[in-house]
Amino acid sequence: MDLNNTQCPSCNQSALTTRIDQYDNKQIYIDAITCNNCGKNYDLIWGVPYLGIFKQEEILSLFEIAANAAQYQVKEKNADHSYLNVISMVNEYTNSCNKVAVLSKYGLTNIPYWLEYRYNEHLFFKTLTQAIDLRNKYVLDIGAGSGYDSLKFYSAGATVTCLEFSPALSAFGNAEYPQLRWFGGSSDNLPFADCQFDIVTANAALHHLVDIPKSLQESLRVLKPGGYLITLGDSFMADSSTEEQEALIFNHHTSVLQGINEQVPKFQLFTETFKHYKDALDIRVFTQNLYGLMPYHSEWSFEEAITKFPHLAGSINFLIQKKQHISIPQSNLSQEAIRPSEYAKDLYSPGSGIHRLIDLIADQFVNLSVTDQSYPKFRLLNGWKLQQAGENKRTAYKRARLFFSLDRLKNLLHLSLLIPYVSDYDSPTITIKLNSINVFSEELVRGVWHELYIPMVVEVHTYKNFLVEIQLQSHNSSEAAQEFYVRDLEFLQEASPSNLFALENFGLETLIFTHLKDKHSVTVLISPDFEHNMDVINRLRKWQLNLQLIVPHGQEFFYSWLPECEIVETYPNFISDPASIDNYHIQKPIQLVAASNSELKAVLQKIISVDLDQVYWIQSGGYSQLFASNTASITDGNLTEATAPLPIQQLSLSSTNQSSTHSKQLEQKVSYLEKQLQDAREEIAAMKTSKFWQLRGRWFKLKQMIGINHRK
Repeated sequence: MDLNNTQCPSCNQSALTTRIDQYDNKQIYIDAITCNNCGKNYDLIWGVPYLGIFKQEEILSLFEIAANAAQYQVKEKNADHSYLNVISMVNEYTNSCNKVAVLSKYGLTNIPYWLEYRYNEHLFFKTLTQAIDLRNKYVLDIGAGSGYDSLKFYSAGATVTCLEFSPALSAFGNAEYPQLRWFGGSSDNLPFADCQFDIVTANAALHHLVDIPKSLQESLRVLKPGGYLITLGDSFMADSSTEEQEALIFNHHTSVLQGINEQVPKFQLFTETFKHYKDALDIRVFTQNLYGLMPYHSEWSFEEAITKFPHLAGSINFLIQKKQHISIPQSNLSQEAIRPSEYAKDLYSPGSGIHRLIDLIADQFVNLSVTDQSYPKFRLLNGWKLQQAGENKRTAYKRARLFFSLDRLKNLLHLSLLIPYVSDYDSPTITIKLNSINVFSEELVRGVWHELYIPMVVEVHTYKNFLVEIQLQSHNSSEAAQEFYVRDLEFLQEASPSNLFALENFGLETLIFTHLKDKHSVTVLISPDFEHNMDVINRLRKWQLNLQLIVPHGQEFFYSWLPECEIVETYPNFISDPASIDNYHIQKPIQLVAASNSELKAVLQKIISVDLDQVYWIQSGGYSQLFASNTASITDGNLTEATAPLPIQQLSLSSTNQSSTHSKQLEQKVSYLEKQLQDAREEIAAMKTSKFWQLRGRWFKLKQMIGINHRK
């Protein structure tokens, strides 16, 4: 363990020593490092000395780490050293005039999606370092991540020390690239003595930091006179910007909605420290884009920047030379919120890393309602998009969290939830967790407001707060398919269910599982748009519905051969003769109208004489709404069991004989599950797990499937 040039973050003395001679990079060693001056001890986490603490103001960053730790779990040594290959390729690609030949050399026939970003990043790196000989230089990379940018300096001949706040990332980087020296710690209290590095760099890191001015001051402190501070890849906002304006930038940023704490800091945060020490610094400022002033790469003097930039937004990069020694006051450790080793030990266990942080959430973030508009950035980081004025629901992306004080916990969690319809229909699953323990998991129909009443039958192993997390799993990876709405979330002593369910943002499959589920045949009025009609017909036939079609005259032949389809009426073709439908009226009851656009819908409406309140318009992509309505929202219908979610009924596509055999198999499964259900009933009071409710859901779904097959 190389502790050369380090210092104790607590007393700022170079007195750190290791207390162990040998160690395993897969283990955590508490108090492995000690300060011989003040007695403060530090941990060795998966082979990386963690010389720092976790503070209260860093809790959001710790949630980010816990939410994304699994993807950086070290499993095996990566033999191909992919980062080094990428750096080598990007460097050759940058220098070569024959780009195709470089790609071919590395086995690529097409330009990979990431190359443009890495290429532009490398161009800027080469530009800022062109006059610096990196050979044999000592480099400190702050916010090193898993080591990509550090390796660029290493490949140029430098000796590189990496500082990374995340124990997961530093462990991954240390395992993959041991040629780099790794430390855990915070940038606003660097565990290194004064004037130790020739270069201090931070690539796309400053905007993640809790205290940018303090971190830049620390960077100057550990930099040698004559050395360079290089920052790249940051963006800034005008000094007059608000938290709401920053949140608006990230409202559709899926990484932020998944907990990555991206920020766009105010310009003054980047320059506060440099203003204070500007007489001892040679400051060069570079931008790629300044909105409203300069859309191209440009260099600026520091005086120009502090005069023009405070009212602008854009990208910013610094190349700063420390011309002389600067007397900079050193930092001291503040109060520790949670010890790094305590936090890290369960980081890779599902939910455990987050579980340890629940009681540390600041009071202002606890007991917020779903639609509360305050603290927009905090809500984004926990999966909630910005609340729209006047809306009684809130949109969440993929997973959403709410924190409550323990006094709010009661017998039942009531949740009103809807998953919007998407054209590429799937069977999404909603999972609800209480302090990372599953209490509900069920496939739900898109487009239906589900009123969920979930028993709180798990032990809450926290002392002050608890966490409710709602997760959506869908095979459709589009942003729209990963969204869901929450209207109400409350804790009750007993249920007070309604016998109504509401449809909103629904589609054809939603209607199949609700209003059409008991119908053996469906009558569809077909517009002249054949391509759209076939999409609607195929969606309906997928669920073995018999279709009665009303088609325009002259198109009978196109539909006459379709299985499970019967043409029951034709109407005049208004495309070729618009006046032909003036006195024509369809008397037959209709459930659905297939029309790809509002113009076709308007014409068909003239020939419908039935009650339009019972007719649904099927638009392109399967999106639907009441024919008589201008909105995709209705309240109608009785649920068989009002307290239960409306599950997806997977209709069998087998023949009658196969259906009978399948039904017997399902009955055997149900019999087995019923026995498990009885056992679960007997043990639920003692175990207090969610097993009973998970099993009940499976049992109920299988019963429904048997019922469907019997009806056939």
